Amino acid sequence: MFLKKADRLPRLLATLAEFRLRCAEVVVLDTGSDGGILEVAAVAGCRVVVESRRFSSRLSQKHVDRIQKAFSRSGEATLLRPGERLFKFALARNHAASIAQNDFQFAGR
Repeated sequence: MFLKKADRLPRLLATLAEFRLRCAEVVVLDTGSDGGILEVAAVAGCRVVVESRRFSSRLSQKHVDRIQKAFSRSGEATLLRPGERLFKFALARNHAASIAQNDFQFAGR
């Protein structure tokens, strides 16, 4: 699950109460949160996996040039700069799915 605020997690878990009663697990993959999500998830009985750096890197000039070429119009200002953070959301989502024990999965952000 990808959540930005810890106050959203209890509400989400409440909607999954019946699902959780049927021996379902909730995996919370933390990729660097700072809003208390880990504590809330742990108290609620979720499986917490911390991968704070695995899916994050910095853009190189080569990345910036490729993105600029693919997504900007002629004469448009540079969209990104080298050194900006690149978060690999799809890889993080796929990793969360690979460690989950259930076939039914939900990935939120």
